Amino acid sequence: MGKYIYLFILIIGYILFGSMYTKSLYSIIQIFNSSIAICCYFVNISYLDINKDKIYKQIAMFFTIKGVINLVYGLNTLINLNRNFDGNEDLQIFALSVFIEILLLIFIINNKKMELNTNRIMNICFICISISIFIICKTSIMPRLYNEKSVSMLFFMLMLLFILCLLYILKNLRNLDNRLSKRTIKDLQIYYIARIINIVVIFIVEILKKYINIGGEFVYLISIVTSFVYFVCVARIYYIDIIKRPNQILYRNLLKEKDKLEEVSKGLKDYKNRYEKVLKYLPDGVIVYEDGIIVFINEKIKEYFNIESRSSILGKTIEDLVDESEKESVKGIDDISKPLKYLNLKYKFNNVEFYGEQTTIIKNRYNKILNISIIKNMEDKIKLAKIKEELEYNKTKEEIKDQVLANISHDFKTPINVIYSTVQMQDLNIKNKSYDNLLEFNNIIKQNCNRMIRLTNNFIDSIKLESNILNVDLKCVNIVNLVEEITLSVLNYAEDKDIELVFDTEKEEIYSLVDIDIMEKIMLNVLSNSIKYNKKNGSIDVKIKDTEQLIIISIKDTGVGIPKEKLKSIFERFERADRSTIKTSEGSGIGLSIVKQMVEALNGTIDISSVEDKGTMVKIILQKNNPKDLEVIDFNTEYLDERAKLELSDI
Repeated sequence: MGKYIYLFILIIGYILFGSMYTKSLYSIIQIFNSSIAICCYFVNISYLDINKDKIYKQIAMFFTIKGVINLVYGLNTLINLNRNFDGNEDLQIFALSVFIEILLLIFIINNKKMELNTNRIMNICFICISISIFIICKTSIMPRLYNEKSVSMLFFMLMLLFILCLLYILKNLRNLDNRLSKRTIKDLQIYYIARIINIVVIFIVEILKKYINIGGEFVYLISIVTSFVYFVCVARIYYIDIIKRPNQILYRNLLKEKDKLEEVSKGLKDYKNRYEKVLKYLPDGVIVYEDGIIVFINEKIKEYFNIESRSSILGKTIEDLVDESEKESVKGIDDISKPLKYLNLKYKFNNVEFYGEQTTIIKNRYNKILNISIIKNMEDKIKLAKIKEELEYNKTKEEIKDQVLANISHDFKTPINVIYSTVQMQDLNIKNKSYDNLLEFNNIIKQNCNRMIRLTNNFIDSIKLESNILNVDLKCVNIVNLVEEITLSVLNYAEDKDIELVFDTEKEEIYSLVDIDIMEKIMLNVLSNSIKYNKKNGSIDVKIKDTEQLIIISIKDTGVGIPKEKLKSIFERFERADRSTIKTSEGSGIGLSIVKQMVEALNGTIDISSVEDKGTMVKIILQKNNPKDLEVIDFNTEYLDERAKLELSDI
């Protein structure tokens, strides 16, 4: 349709302006084409570009910038029509138009980023065009392309360059296959073929002018034909590809979306019916509120509150369903900032009371607060938990009773048997009037009595620690002196086993808050194990390390070590490492358990590392205290040897 309008304009223009030069008619057509291109651009920017890289907006930008230059060219020609005009400005503006046209299209073809900022490019181009046209029309800086009655050599060079560039563009338009429709590429190819013909004709005519009489009217006539092709191509691209095609695609997409929405709507209705049935017969109670008002309940809620009709509850609030004591708890249930709430509530409605666990999901939908509460009746669960707890308690009591009896039997049997056997031997010797071994037998009885006393003390300490009734009397003492005295108290026992015992410290005075009796028991127990499970000609190193806030007491021996799999459970009560490789096997297995609990009672920690057949290291880590703020106590070592004898009675 557009080409017929254009032909109509050409015919009317010829009738009205027939007496005018072809140049004038060409200028009017340029103004018309440029106005159409600019108007189409404004239409284009208001339409949606369905291409993700907005390639059609880039093409529209290209036509618009070209149209602006052509508009200036046409207006300049008409204004200077009756003046003494040498044609230099015409050629310079024409060259500027072709240069900008080529530059923009090459940039669009070779752009790898796909997305261009068309507004920025438009602004840059308009600024550059304005400056260039000002220089062309108002100054003589630009090189002349027309001298007197013929064009310059520079003009021929530019035309040749333009032809080569246009051929490059024509060849590389296929690079836009995945971005432009085939119709658009075909229209651009037709236009550029006509453009190349136009420039080639101008080039040839200017050469032949010197030899034959060819007027400028022929050149302008060819340019008018080119302008016609330009108009048809631009109109087709704008109308079919930029305006009509997106609308058709959009319309088809809308129809598809309409069908999808109808299917979704139908599906939603089906889902709504299904979900309502599921909610209705869920094993837990479900209540739905809108703005705090109950709009839905399921069958389980009717059962919970012993009601026959939903209307008894619908329209009420959560506060109407809970006990008076719970009303404060449910006041903030509509707080949308906490979309998920868990509450344990006492419900009371229709003379029914029960305890329940409520999970509430809160949503803001269509400016309404929607609450969905899932309620579990906890009455049966509470009763079951109480019964289970009572059974567990009774079972634990029986297990503890059996465990205590078994361990008492295990720990006390050996020394009692030894004492009994020794007494029998003494009775026999007394009957035979043999008193040579009396003192030796008395020492055996005394040693085993000490073992029984130690075991009894261990059980008492263990019970006190587990019952949290151990009396801890913290005093500020010099840890170095205390540990050294305890270490020296077992020196004879180590030497009897051919074990070298060494004490070492970084400082002579390090202070901490400890219970002296507890500290003695801890050290004697650890040293007892180090001697008992050491090897002949072995060694024990006791070291004290001082850090900024901690005191680290390490006891390292060269004994049989502890198997790796036993290290994790070595502090558990009645746990003993496998001592099958050594003769000594005495011990109840509660020693290290008590040691750990006593260390923790002193706000410290204990750590054991061991390598089987190489030795064990025990680290006791205590907090260091400032003696300036605390009174330092001198401890009494008078009974330390007796305590050592008691703790090491099974060695």
